Amino acid sequence: MNTDKKKFSFVKTILRIVPLSYKATPWHNISSNLMGIVHGASFALSIIATQQLFDVIIDAAEGRAEFWDCLLPLIILAVITFGQHIMNGVHNFHFGVMSTKSAGVMTTILQKKLQRIDPSQFEDTEFLDDINKAREGSQVISYMSMTLSIFVFFYGAYFAVICAY
Repeated sequence: MNTDKKKFSFVKTILRIVPLSYKATPWHNISSNLMGIVHGASFALSIIATQQLFDVIIDAAEGRAEFWDCLLPLIILAVITFGQHIMNGVHNFHFGVMSTKSAGVMTTILQKKLQRIDPSQFEDTEFLDDINKAREGSQVISYMSMTLSIFVFFYGAYFAVICAY
């Protein structure tokens, strides 16, 4: 048995996890990233629409605008807010579907690797502990990858739109 344990830094671990996750569920990852961009941008658009609404309300309070001038920004803000809630539900649902499918693919990869191991290795308790850690890790790889993609795509889109505004 190979007793050398490799130590990976957090960055190296992430750089190993993300490609595995994309390989396991490529279309789910791509669609999730696109949803993250739209979802993040919708939060920034909500802030912009709220400012527009408040600007029109201030104009109405000072007598420079009427009630009907306030209605369009209010409707736009309502549509954006409604769209945000729908996108949030779809994004969260998709996250659950993707993580389940990815965990299944990761478990399959682990099982294929275990098939190539000498059966006598399974008598070693340290080896069995390593297998258990690998099994548990295969279940959460998609969560880690998804969290990273949320940071990059969701918050990236949000800050990009806010900075551009």
